[in-house]
Amino acid sequence: MGYEDTLVDVYGADEVWPLIDITAGVAISAHVDGDRDGILNGWDLQNAAGPVEGTFAPLFDETDDGNILTESLKGIFDGDAGGVFICVKVMDWDPDYAGYFLMFYVDDDNLIYIQQHSVANRLAFVRKANGTGQTITVNDQGHAEWFSVALTWDINAGVDGELKAFVNGAQFEKTVNALPEFDSNNLTRAVIGNNNVGNITMGMEGWLAYAAVKFGKAWASQQIFEMHEALSNGGAYNEIEITSPVSYQVFQRNDSDKANIEISGFVRKSGSYAIEASWNSGDYQEIIEEQD
Repeated sequence: MGYEDTLVDVYGADEVWPLIDITAGVAISAHVDGDRDGILNGWDLQNAAGPVEGTFAPLFDETDDGNILTESLKGIFDGDAGGVFICVKVMDWDPDYAGYFLMFYVDDDNLIYIQQHSVANRLAFVRKANGTGQTITVNDQGHAEWFSVALTWDINAGVDGELKAFVNGAQFEKTVNALPEFDSNNLTRAVIGNNNVGNITMGMEGWLAYAAVKFGKAWASQQIFEMHEALSNGGAYNEIEITSPVSYQVFQRNDSDKANIEISGFVRKSGSYAIEASWNSGDYQEIIEEQD
């Protein structure tokens, strides 16, 4: 299973554009639905090692872009609930102007994007709805290697909506609330590596891979963390993970010669499964019966 499969099958991405191992003259292949294939404009193909071992990613040289606007994408876009995720390697952290990683644009009053800001070592995560712009600014960046960024939004989360930004799987400390609704979800622009097709002044300088989107429901913070962590595992993930107790943990028995042990963790697989445990190095016993 490749990393793009993990993003879709485990974390529910509606679409992924891996961008890796592209050959000249081939469109940006959408992983889920071929009707969402994009169009290349520029790029040095397979220019550098990608974020997942054994892959290669394209270089954006400030004037390139990937146009992913399709009728199929328009049909699923939701400016009121969703998330975007992408892996990035920046060439210059002190650029002459801002460089866009992703742009989803309805009109000047309704848009979503993540960019490398024109201010050195700064990232900007932006959602603008009904003319009201809300920005999360993350300073003191400067990653020399690949890193991931993500933005999630949900106008119905919390008390009055939540906008969250993530770098390398960790949420930035600020959650923005009071999110207005989009006037329209009629997407007119969707671009990777730039803010518009053919723009020669707002493209990013660096490498991009694994652009993913989820619309209609935002990713949870834990999911964003796991999506990032899976990068270092070659795109793999643990289908069943026990977080507590840890292996060989010692417990104190009570007066009845018993110990209460709480077991917690994550299940990230479809289909049936069961969980077994061993006590005092004895035989494994089923503690959770087969679940669907």
